[in-house]
Amino acid sequence: MLDIKTIKEKSDTFKKIFFFRVCGTGMGAAACLLREKGFEVEGGDYNFYPPMSDYLKETQIPLSDLNSFDKSKLKDFDLIVVGNVVPKNSEDAKLIESLGVPYCSFPAALGALVLSDINVVGIAGTHGKTTTTYYLIQMLENLGEEPGYLVGGVIEGRPSALLGKGKYFVIESDEYDSAYFEKISKFRSYSINDLILTSLEYDHADIFDSVEDIKDEFRCLLKVMPGEVIFNNDYQAARELQSEFSEIEWTPYSEDVEKPSAINIVKANEKGTTFKLVVNNEELTFDTNLIGTHNILNLSSCIFFCQRKGFTISDIKKSILELNQVKRRQEIRGKYKGAVVIDDFA
Repeated sequence: MLDIKTIKEKSDTFKKIFFFRVCGTGMGAAACLLREKGFEVEGGDYNFYPPMSDYLKETQIPLSDLNSFDKSKLKDFDLIVVGNVVPKNSEDAKLIESLGVPYCSFPAALGALVLSDINVVGIAGTHGKTTTTYYLIQMLENLGEEPGYLVGGVIEGRPSALLGKGKYFVIESDEYDSAYFEKISKFRSYSINDLILTSLEYDHADIFDSVEDIKDEFRCLLKVMPGEVIFNNDYQAARELQSEFSEIEWTPYSEDVEKPSAINIVKANEKGTTFKLVVNNEELTFDTNLIGTHNILNLSSCIFFCQRKGFTISDIKKSILELNQVKRRQEIRGKYKGAVVIDDFA
């Protein structure tokens, strides 16, 4: 098993890379980034389900069905990237460990081979990571940037990951662990410069015993992160981290009307939302096609990030007028016997 430091040192030796269980969360997008970076990439899995299976077919990355794949061919690769769905002590784990081929988690591969020398914006939190990541990508594009990105979902009309050419790389930063041999949160490998924290409460009871365990993962990130944090201070755990790391610049936003950082929704209908935010002690009005308080909260974090990075308020206002959603986020599929059918990931 290779760590980030070793992967960096040996990066010139990795020509062919195999993604084992490529349909796992983030794996397909990471495979696309490494291919775009110039590596020869293939992948395999036991089951291929849409929407990720459709996305992978479109990328034209060679895919193998692991049910019938001759796994001895894995020896032909320079590096095996192992999905975190591979269990410890499983036959797959034993096979990978016996091949004599270097292997690592996908966050370690990304951190070492893609993210180590660029300006990374991490979007983390219990809820809203995917949606907020996509909002910020679109806003930066509307502001004239060409950001790189990785989104842990399928986006209509564009890839889920792209290297980009601009100043920023926006990445959905999951707190779930990286692999059976690397029991740290994925985001700890991403070389994050600045963080948006949408929420923080107890989740993933299969790997964390308490919210304090999750906070420990964020503590490890905040100790080494050079930038600032935009955060939803409605969450006690997030406020506690702010108190612990007071040397970091924290910009709050909130749903609580008693707080000066609260969003104030002035008008909302099926066409969009008008809302107010206090930015630099000035209450400003914004319009967007998005609806739903949760979406306006997520959008507010992106507004504060862009304002902190020097974009003008007038340009930011224009950048949020028309934004799209990730697939399977309250996506209307049609009607059945008079009822509206909505597809939602949750």
